[in-house]
Amino acid sequence: MRLPAFERGRGQRVVVLLHGFLGQGRNLATLSRRWADAAPGLRILVPDLPGHGSAAPPAPDASLPELAADVVETAEAAGAVSFEIVGHSFGGRVALSALEGWPERIARVTLLDIAPGAIARGVGGSEEIVEILAQAPAEVAAREEMRAWLSARGLSPAIAAWLMTNLVDSGKAFVWRFDRAALRALHPRIRAADQWDVVARHPTRVAVLRGGDSPYVTDADVARLAALGIVVRTIAGAGHFVHIDAPDALLAALTE
Repeated sequence: MRLPAFERGRGQRVVVLLHGFLGQGRNLATLSRRWADAAPGLRILVPDLPGHGSAAPPAPDASLPELAADVVETAEAAGAVSFEIVGHSFGGRVALSALEGWPERIARVTLLDIAPGAIARGVGGSEEIVEILAQAPAEVAAREEMRAWLSARGLSPAIAAWLMTNLVDSGKAFVWRFDRAALRALHPRIRAADQWDVVARHPTRVAVLRGGDSPYVTDADVARLAALGIVVRTIAGAGHFVHIDAPDALLAALTE
């Protein structure tokens, strides 16, 4: 499936920039614009992953290789023969699956605050967010109704605002842009994925940037990655959303 995407830059070096779970390509609009401005040789492709943004929902039994195939198809349709992938969180897992399945296409993968192993229950709190989202009203008359509903379930103002970027005006009500049931089914399969074998087979083509205040890439993960020869850079003061918490430091790391 070809994914909806936008582009930044007109260079020869192609990078596919992938968002995280429950996000969308436009979450990375500022990063992609600044990166393209700082590196004129780049052409950055930013898709909506299946089930996110304006992309069609994933199949009920969708797997990481199937999602990766959509990314590769989208890049190839844009004329990319060889390209890099920078993936935040869920996007990083899709990136590793693409590297495994299409090593002749993927020149390099950079993981943004995600490790290759399965994610322990409770880490990051995404299970709770997904469950709350699944139970949320299908439509509301005003955006503030949804904000109040999400806040009453204990979500922070920042998380509620982030989720509500997927709330759109249908003309009669505000409705969710994505298929919440499909994403709820996909979520545990993504968290359970163990991709250490992928990085072990391709250590020279993997790099990791982690937020210093995030629980997603532990010190034990860093030691295991280092033993494979994979460089991990820690961005101090950043949480899981590195591109929001430390945009300048992240841009500096990407442009080195």
